[in-house]
Amino acid sequence: MSQSQKRLQDLTDRDHQKQEHEKAANSLEAFIFETQDKLYQEEYQLVSTQDERDKISGKLSVASNWLDEDGYTATTKELKTKLSELRKLCKDLFFKVEERRKWPDRLAALDSMLNHSSIFLKGASLLPEDDQIFTEVELNTLEKVITETSTWKNTTVKEQNNLLPTETPVLLSKDIEAKLALLDREVKYLLNKAKFAKPKPRKSKNTTTQEAQNATQEEKNATAAESDKNIPPVKETEEDTGKLFEKECAGAKSTIQSGRTEGSNLGVCGERP
Repeated sequence: MSQSQKRLQDLTDRDHQKQEHEKAANSLEAFIFETQDKLYQEEYQLVSTQDERDKISGKLSVASNWLDEDGYTATTKELKTKLSELRKLCKDLFFKVEERRKWPDRLAALDSMLNHSSIFLKGASLLPEDDQIFTEVELNTLEKVITETSTWKNTTVKEQNNLLPTETPVLLSKDIEAKLALLDREVKYLLNKAKFAKPKPRKSKNTTTQEAQNATQEEKNATAAESDKNIPPVKETEEDTGKLFEKECAGAKSTIQSGRTEGSNLGVCGERP
């Protein structure tokens, strides 16, 4: 590398370092100014005690004085370290304020998801057996998630309401988002299954009617066959026997009279001529 190229590279590096130093100094100065202003805002005062605000305000003042006196001659690393220390000091304060800002939208979204999930579950459970595409396990799983989420939400909100605003919150936006994601996943799984489910084959009305008629006829035939087996033999009465005897005698008399021989002394069936 030539002497001129080396000098050019040194100038470039120096310019880059200067920019990084100015950026670090500006970030520290902006943080000090913005945080001092926040300490007088209502939402920050709500979640902090006077002692906590006084402690933060004192640290900010010290950092501001240091920046005015020595900050511009300090290294970039020193500036970044000072900013990191102040952010750590204010971390809990900012966290409590940020959580409270997120609660309304997150809880409203969770309520909406619980409502829609419950309506979906009710509709899916009322499907006729022939049209049901979800298994009992799938429906029970969704019902369990809905119940557990609703219980968690009611319990946690109640617990949070019992805490002072200055205390560390137990209702966290990340937990609400996790519950939302779980409900959304379960419902989407069932919706996708319904979307790609193939309809079950249905029997035509005529086929069903004919099958019913055939089954009825088979039952009648079976009943009739069973009845024939159980019919008792018919007993002839004395009157029936006499009538049959007279009928046979009358027929025989007619036959013999037409061809009987002379000298016969007896008639047919004991009747004299």
